[in-house]
Amino acid sequence: MKTIFISFLLVVTVTFSQAQMRGRNQSEHGPFEKIEELKKVKMIEALGLSEDQSVKLIARYNKHRETMKAIENDRSDLVDKLEEQINANSSNEEFDKTFAALGEIDSRMRDARRTYLESLKEVLSKKQLAQYFVFERNFARDIRNMAKDIQRKRFKN
Repeated sequence: MKTIFISFLLVVTVTFSQAQMRGRNQSEHGPFEKIEELKKVKMIEALGLSEDQSVKLIARYNKHRETMKAIENDRSDLVDKLEEQINANSSNEEFDKTFAALGEIDSRMRDARRTYLESLKEVLSKKQLAQYFVFERNFARDIRNMAKDIQRKRFKN
């Protein structure tokens, strides 16, 4: 229990300091940020990480999330561009250029994920890396199930 508490404090401290460095106010974080914080705490707990491993993993995880958000923003911009092209009755050549750019973004996403996972091998044992994959799947599934339960409750009322 003491390890979990220390890990939680560590995650909160690292996250808060990163938010301060970016000039963000902690109150600006929405429900998705809270889910991310919960995920970090649960991840540390599930993998049984040492304090040193926790610091390294969370730093890499945060950097990876920032990279993925930037790539996702670029992808979203291109989908917006596709919508504009549809409305403007653009040529097939224009669509092809945008499709090619989307393909490049998808490649950037795969490369970023691969680089992140390779960096985890420097921090985690093979067993912990396996536990990480299982944790990722189970956490995503649990969040989806919670969202479905909330929707069901809303529709019943």
